[in-house]
Amino acid sequence: HHVIADNEGRVGPLDPETAPSDVHELLGQRLPEELYYYISRGVLGPNIPNYLTTGQLTVPLPFGVEDSEVYRRLAGDSLMPIREQAVGLLSNCLHRFYQTKVINVRLWHEENSTRTINLKTLPSVRDSIRSWRISHKQLPTELANVQTPRGSLKFAAESLTNPAFVSKTFSSRESVALSSEDEILHQTLLVFLQLRGYVNSRHELTDWGKCFVEAIKALDSANASVDSQTYESVFTAVEMLRMGVLGPSNWFPHHSGGPMRGSDEDKSFNLLISRVACIGKLKHKPIGYSGPLSRQLLSFRSLISAVRRTLRELVEVVLTSMLLSGEVDRKIGNEGLTSISYKLPFVDDNDCGLGIAVRTYLDDLLYQPESSSPKTRDEVRAKGKEWFQHSESFEDNLDAAFTLWDA
Repeated sequence: HHVIADNEGRVGPLDPETAPSDVHELLGQRLPEELYYYISRGVLGPNIPNYLTTGQLTVPLPFGVEDSEVYRRLAGDSLMPIREQAVGLLSNCLHRFYQTKVINVRLWHEENSTRTINLKTLPSVRDSIRSWRISHKQLPTELANVQTPRGSLKFAAESLTNPAFVSKTFSSRESVALSSEDEILHQTLLVFLQLRGYVNSRHELTDWGKCFVEAIKALDSANASVDSQTYESVFTAVEMLRMGVLGPSNWFPHHSGGPMRGSDEDKSFNLLISRVACIGKLKHKPIGYSGPLSRQLLSFRSLISAVRRTLRELVEVVLTSMLLSGEVDRKIGNEGLTSISYKLPFVDDNDCGLGIAVRTYLDDLLYQPESSSPKTRDEVRAKGKEWFQHSESFEDNLDAAFTLWDA
């Protein structure tokens, strides 16, 4: 009774003629064919639909992650409202049967949990974001001439600093379905920013939205080259600050790999800067990693990964809700959908390599008698080729890390 999708996109049991009438008790409730299609194209992952069909929101402890108090707080408390939003938004687009379900929440460390999500009592997420409809044909000249990719978090946030554009972002009876890739990506990210509290119902930036824009400006003013991944990393850092999981606190006291040299204050600063660098990504040749290790930073990387994974699920549901609600022209095609999904943020997992590079550099720098002199810093930077033999450029990686820190 395995469920399959055939060449025509139809979803059902492998052998429907012999499937029992209560097969749904084993396989879960059936979802609309259109939703299965979006899952098959990579638009939506399986977790949120599974929560709806099974009535269980299970949060396991990922393999290799320490069962720490900070991870429990993050996964069980800070990220739960985002999951509720994602589940609620998807249910708003489906049959009323799903809109009134009660979902049981099960965390790995709670044996007798009584947590539930009663979708019937939650305010409609869909109604709160229904007002959006943009058109790049109406972009003000200042935005139309910007070189920033229009499907990026940077462009989405900065576009709302233009009052002329904001006034044209509201839907009306004359609004037409979005058809271009840039428009779809742009509106998806604008709705995502509203759900995360960076934009209010009047389509204006909130204090957190202004904070993100200021960080973007800091990156733009940096001398080092900045790619789209760095803006995404800054957004992740702001989210982690909001959740209280970005700081120098000793969250993993039993793990090795933290700063070793200098005073306690030096070690604390080193740890904080290294953790911020973990949010970025080490540029490495396509070969197995060879270099220093750190269980301390690897554990912190698990916090970053949990945040990014949950944000990715929310932005996927936002795009899916727009498709299900007819806000997007369905003629976009298979490859178009996959391309849009791939260009949404948080698609790639992070690593802790950049954090290890910064920690190693700062540790060795503090070991030098004249650690503040430019000559000493250049000499320590030159050692990076020995520590990280397959790094594309140790100096460029350090520059990227400190640019992220400055933001």
